[in-house]
Amino acid sequence: SLLLKLTPLGDMAIVSSVIAMIIQVNLSLALFNLIPIEPLDGFKIVNGLLSKEQSWKWETLRPYGFYFLIALSVPLFGPAPIGLILTPVLRFFLKILL
Repeated sequence: SLLLKLTPLGDMAIVSSVIAMIIQVNLSLALFNLIPIEPLDGFKIVNGLLSKEQSWKWETLRPYGFYFLIALSVPLFGPAPIGLILTPVLRFFLKILL
C-alpha cells in the first residue's frame, strides 16, 4: 500500500492494478482467517481471551467448526453468508489501504 502511495509506481496502470489485487487478496485471506470458527485462527484468538470456564464451553464447539464453515460458505438464496460478513469489512480496509 505504501508502495502505491509514496512512489511513482502508482502512475503505471498495470503495476498499480497488480499491487492493488495482491493487497486485496492478502487482506481477504487475513480477514477470513480471523473468523472465530475452529479450523481458523480466530477460534484460538477468542479462546485466549476467555476465562477458564468460558474457554471450556467454547472448546465444546471445536468438533462442529468445519460444519459451521461449510454452512457459511454455501450460497442458499443469494450470496454466501460469509461474503455478507466479510465484504463490508474488506471494503473499509481497502479504502484505507488503497
